[in-house]
Amino acid sequence: MKLSTLAIRAWPSFVLVCCALLGNPAEANDNLLSPTLSHAAKAVEDFTNKEFEKEALGAISVGIVSGNKLVWQKHWGTTSGSVGSAPSAPPNDRSIYRIGSVTKQFTAVALLQLMEQDKLKLGASIGTYAKEVELISQMRPGVNPPTVFQLSTHTGGLCRDPDKLEINGAGAVANWEKSLVHALQNAWFIEEPGLRQNYSNVGFGLLGLAIQRQSGLRYDEYILQRVTKPLQMHDTAFVITDTRRLTYGIQLVNKKPNDELATAEHLGRGYRVAGGGLYSTLNDMAIWAGAQMSKDYGGLISEKTKTHIESTLPIFDSKFERGFAFGNQLTRVGNRILAGHGGIVNGYQTLLMVDTAQQLAVIVMRSVHGGRFDTLGVGTAAFTSDLANSNGISASAP
Repeated sequence: MKLSTLAIRAWPSFVLVCCALLGNPAEANDNLLSPTLSHAAKAVEDFTNKEFEKEALGAISVGIVSGNKLVWQKHWGTTSGSVGSAPSAPPNDRSIYRIGSVTKQFTAVALLQLMEQDKLKLGASIGTYAKEVELISQMRPGVNPPTVFQLSTHTGGLCRDPDKLEINGAGAVANWEKSLVHALQNAWFIEEPGLRQNYSNVGFGLLGLAIQRQSGLRYDEYILQRVTKPLQMHDTAFVITDTRRLTYGIQLVNKKPNDELATAEHLGRGYRVAGGGLYSTLNDMAIWAGAQMSKDYGGLISEKTKTHIESTLPIFDSKFERGFAFGNQLTRVGNRILAGHGGIVNGYQTLLMVDTAQQLAVIVMRSVHGGRFDTLGVGTAAFTSDLANSNGISASAP
């Protein structure tokens, strides 16, 4: 996609969307909602009911966050796979899903923390912290490697994934650096850094390596100790040791359920740990959404840093429909700019949407990937409801 840099100094909305898993409706706490939130919740529920009827598979957990509280939640399906299978249990706010590329937001916050500690500069070449970038082929002589900031906004010129993904995209978390080195040897530059958007999991692998080198901790240990633990996100992890709350992932292949692909992912994601390795729950993602809507990411970074990074120019495609900001995907919905991230792993989808100005977030988590289910439609339903256009939830950019 060609780049168009737009001078949007204050993003009207931050949208973090965690795609949800499917299941049977569970009781929701509608009585705690204001009329405005009740209307938004009904829009989300009605849309999800319609979508779930298309493919009654897996589990879905959907939540609405107001401020720093999970004020509404509803669940569909079963954590064990198809409806009626045994043993079967409905999902809840502590059911565990994979959140895929939403992990990139955690990586981005870690970079900002290290920047505040003067251990890393966003404008520095990634080669300053990860010389392994030199393993990547097809970099023209005389062209500088991408910067940390360029990789964080997917403008580093790198391919999305390396060749031999079946090898490089597998492997235990403990061996992720070894997997990354091998992946870099099978990756390439599409073009010079800074020219246009090219979504790159390879780039976030390099960012994870920079975090590891500059912090002195293994990447996954840093995220758990310095990002999720301070927020008390106790059910967010890279490795699941107790699988009793893990939702059963289903990948639809040619419209047929395939659980082997999802099962293989649990053995490890190889080099993709820093760009898509986390598991989480609806409850923990609500905490994350609340942190994103706060002035300082729930105390993870300073208010000054958060204000600064939000003031940097987002980068959109030529149609001003999709783009990237630091660690976030941007999507235009009507007059609203939503910033956040979706995530896809075999057997799972994730979408988290946050409107910072209105202190409203929608979380969707699904244990099925593929098929006709409209995850983005579920995530945006609260922001496109009639009441969102009139009372209390502004649908237009300031």
